[in-house]
Amino acid sequence: MFDSMKNEIGYLLSINDETEKKKLEQKLITQEKLHALGQLVAGVAHEIRNPLTSIKTFIDLLPSKYDRPQFREVLMEHLPVEVNRLNMIVTDLIEYARPRPPNIQSCSANELTSLLAFLQVTMNKNNIEFEQNIESDLTFFIDPQQIRQVLLNLLLNAVQAVEKSSEKKIKIIMEKENGEMGRILIIDTGKGMSQEEINHIFEPFYTSKEKGVGLGLTLSYNLIKENKGDIYVSSIPAQGTKFTVVLPLFIEKKVEATQD
Repeated sequence: MFDSMKNEIGYLLSINDETEKKKLEQKLITQEKLHALGQLVAGVAHEIRNPLTSIKTFIDLLPSKYDRPQFREVLMEHLPVEVNRLNMIVTDLIEYARPRPPNIQSCSANELTSLLAFLQVTMNKNNIEFEQNIESDLTFFIDPQQIRQVLLNLLLNAVQAVEKSSEKKIKIIMEKENGEMGRILIIDTGKGMSQEEINHIFEPFYTSKEKGVGLGLTLSYNLIKENKGDIYVSSIPAQGTKFTVVLPLFIEKKVEATQD
């Protein structure tokens, strides 16, 4: 505190008791966790029930229809699919609940794109125009295996998004954002998403696909965070979607020469 001559004459100390505020914040956090847990449990129950219903139906029909060759053909066609679906749900759930620690190392952009050869076959089959724009000297500081899984999830989503579009285009861009971070952009001309969908896409078991499990983007989000990165989404219904993944760059430490 100062007087009219700007001489310091004292201090003013203001104290607020925020105990109740902190308690309310903790309650909200707990409620949010319980809400997320409820969604997770409901999602697991829903996803597991569907293949189990199919398997039970086939088992119930076995005594009366096993002698029919056509039934055996249908059984052999669909039963492994449903079992694999159950396995995929359980595997994804374990990965979601207990992700392994990332093995951080330097990884060039070209090394990350090794999976694109696999996807090129799928894109050619579906008449999808695929464009790559990758800075050759770009090197990330990440877990390559985890980020390849993220890119695979995002690119497969893009492939499915453009399946019914008149213009089928997917573009991937890898470039520097600044001296410390690089970014990967995956842009498609697919069906796009509403703001409501964007608000929920990283939630466990949220999916707009008929046969989707709804853990792909949740896992991708967690893996990106584990690699000290971030992910952003922008989308316009019936026009397309852009995912932006921001990840740390590998910065080589310069060793200063010492004089004897």
